[in-house]
Amino acid sequence: MKMSILCVLERKCAVDAKAGVLQSRSQTALRTISVAVFPGSLLPSPTSASTAPETSMIVIARNFGQLGNRLLLSANLIAAAREHGVQLLNPSFAGYAQYFESTANDLWCRFPVAESANQASGPPSPALRTTLYKAVYLSGRTLSHLRMTKFPFHIIRITDEQRYDLRSPEFIRKAQGRRPVLVSGWKFDAGKLLHKHADTVRQFYRIRTEHQQRIDELMRRVRAQGNHVVGVHIRQGDYAKFQNGRYFYSIDQYVAAMKRIRNQFSDRQVVFLVCGNVPLGDKDFGDLNVCLGTGQIIEDMYSLAACDTLVGPPSTYTGWASFYGRVPFRWMESVDEAFNVIDPPYLVGADNAQPMACAA
Repeated sequence: MKMSILCVLERKCAVDAKAGVLQSRSQTALRTISVAVFPGSLLPSPTSASTAPETSMIVIARNFGQLGNRLLLSANLIAAAREHGVQLLNPSFAGYAQYFESTANDLWCRFPVAESANQASGPPSPALRTTLYKAVYLSGRTLSHLRMTKFPFHIIRITDEQRYDLRSPEFIRKAQGRRPVLVSGWKFDAGKLLHKHADTVRQFYRIRTEHQQRIDELMRRVRAQGNHVVGVHIRQGDYAKFQNGRYFYSIDQYVAAMKRIRNQFSDRQVVFLVCGNVPLGDKDFGDLNVCLGTGQIIEDMYSLAACDTLVGPPSTYTGWASFYGRVPFRWMESVDEAFNVIDPPYLVGADNAQPMACAA
């Protein structure tokens, strides 16, 4: 049954995307639920060439925030899937799948990596990815509203304030059962499992070669200018409104903070790698020793992961860079942050503070 449900969804989405069909939310929901409840009734049985999975599985049925949030959410679920011996599907990763070796050619963004994805002739189209995600999302939402949370899928939906323990006996029972588990929410917490399986997560989220090559070239130039690289994430734009502008700082305030950091590392030749979500120029930073990132979202994140220390306002974007590169960091919690203490690398769900529902 599990194979039939997902194969039918996959084939339905392919037909819709190729035809350029933009259905209403209600039509998509109705058709998707019909397929889920009566898996063989709408389309022929899948062929052996189908890429839909056949084992116990967890499905991330709703995207949450931007790149950093989605990476950290899926990291916890990958750790849980690895520990419990089940498969994870992440169609909600559609908007960022193209940046990673493991997901670029896989419509479902599966962990462990599917053999069929490695053999694929090319990446799925954005339209196909989006159609699949919407079908899965509407399935979970509609079944939840109908209070059908146990059949044909297990539905686990949590609010922004709730936390769900991925190590609990209840979750393990559901995940290892015969029905797919559709999860929707933010604080799905693998706890110490994320520490245990951190290298597995890092391996899964290696970026594609073309991006890594540009990062390597950038970091060679950066390290030629100093012996201690401090990555600075300047977050403006959406942070003007996030938490009523609590973590929105002017460029001059960032520059003042960078000078305090330089003083803290007075025994080293500090060079700053500055990445941000607004246009930046060398002239913005006065006499500071500064290099700028490429400005590409994944390259900036993974360039920060290659630094020696990271600073910036609280953000899952910087948090992922710290986690992935095992880089000590310090949040810029206020405009006058002293930076006299540097924290160990970020690890959501295990050793550090609660994951923040930041915009990326």
